[in-house]
Amino acid sequence: MIGIGDNGPASLLPQYIAWINSSEVLVGGERHLDFFPDYTGEKIIIKGGLSRLVEKLQAEKRNVAILVSGDPLFYGLGGVLAKKLPLEIYPYASSVQLAFTKIQGSWQDAYLTCFNSR
Repeated sequence: MIGIGDNGPASLLPQYIAWINSSEVLVGGERHLDFFPDYTGEKIIIKGGLSRLVEKLQAEKRNVAILVSGDPLFYGLGGVLAKKLPLEIYPYASSVQLAFTKIQGSWQDAYLTCFNSR
């Protein structure tokens, strides 16, 4: 699982690009997959419920790369999938890191919480 920024492949290390290009299946949201129009393997769009995606990935025998925004473990898909699949996770900067960078503020004393409507 590879975290990606809004600037697409430009945010990725060359090694991550190589892993994506050598994978046989590329999973991600439409926006993430659109960054790789020349990808030759199968593309799977993350859309809707995750149960079917988890089942498909559990049965998958090919080399898979999963693209997600930012840090997959910061309120992201990484936390969900890591409980169900063996993953290697390579994060990009989280939304909080990017926000504090924009305002040039220190965030070690920030209080982060999630308001979940469930």
